[in-house]
Amino acid sequence: TDQCCHTIDNLQNIEQIEYSTYHPMILHTAATSYVRPSLVPNFQTNRSSLGHGSALYTIDLRSNQAAFQWSPSNEVFAIEGICSLSGILADWSSDRRLFVASTSASKLWEIDTRMPY
Repeated sequence: TDQCCHTIDNLQNIEQIEYSTYHPMILHTAATSYVRPSLVPNFQTNRSSLGHGSALYTIDLRSNQAAFQWSPSNEVFAIEGICSLSGILADWSSDRRLFVASTSASKLWEIDTRMPY
């Protein structure tokens, strides 16, 4: 067993990782979970024509588990998985602030990431 690798079993796809300013073993990620609706594919490309359905998760490397934090689809009152995160940036002047962007929703948000660790 390789001790330097981490496996996060409750996430299907991890797209981006940003270190947390709160704790060195906490990461923020744009990811998809195994539990999400399947999007209707575009009939020409047989792929979804909207977002990839990624949402903001927090990964705790101490337990190798991810916790759902926030979704751009939910924020714009759309079906879960329609919008995706396209960028994550931690604010290093604050341990609770994270900026997230979604090109599929055409918005940028400031997220308060306080949660029990």
